[in-house]
Amino acid sequence: DDPDFPVSTPVGDRLRETIGALRAAGVTVNEKARPFDRLGEVVPVYQDLLWGAMMAGYPDAVFEAFVRHVEANPADPSAFGRMARGGAQRHRDWSRSDEARARLRARFAAFFREFDVLLMPVNPVPAIPHDHSEPMFARSIAVDSATRSYMELLAWIAPATLCLNPASVAPIGRTRDGLPVGVQIVGPYLEDRTTID
Repeated sequence: DDPDFPVSTPVGDRLRETIGALRAAGVTVNEKARPFDRLGEVVPVYQDLLWGAMMAGYPDAVFEAFVRHVEANPADPSAFGRMARGGAQRHRDWSRSDEARARLRARFAAFFREFDVLLMPVNPVPAIPHDHSEPMFARSIAVDSATRSYMELLAWIAPATLCLNPASVAPIGRTRDGLPVGVQIVGPYLEDRTTID
């Protein structure tokens, strides 16, 4: 679990059961080892690079709207505020985030010299009903009794995506309500077969 991006009880339960089953099968599992301290240090870098890259394909009017939003609300903590800042950032700031990604990639490489794979949640919640309401940033998910941003559905995939590491998802059971839960198996750069194996 991560203090910035908690997982729901049903997801946590399935993950703990999976860890127990792996140990029972003779797998050595280290629950403390990870290539980053908190997911909260990874997600902002991922978002800045993602929104900055995506903005290249958006119409100029959208970019200008983002710039105006950031100028009027420079510290907007909402998911939209985060996207607007990432989309309107200067190349200098994007380059700094890219440098942070390079440092994180080096930490992943060091991690994988000692460990075969990194197991993580795929999402903070089990499968959710489709939500196509607009604007997307107004959507939310329920993590146990807490209402969280819909954009947190991207949080747990951020480390692998950001660092160009392969990730495979394996089913690990269902919740009491019958909803599927998976585990994300992240491997070393270019070792896609490792995560599949």
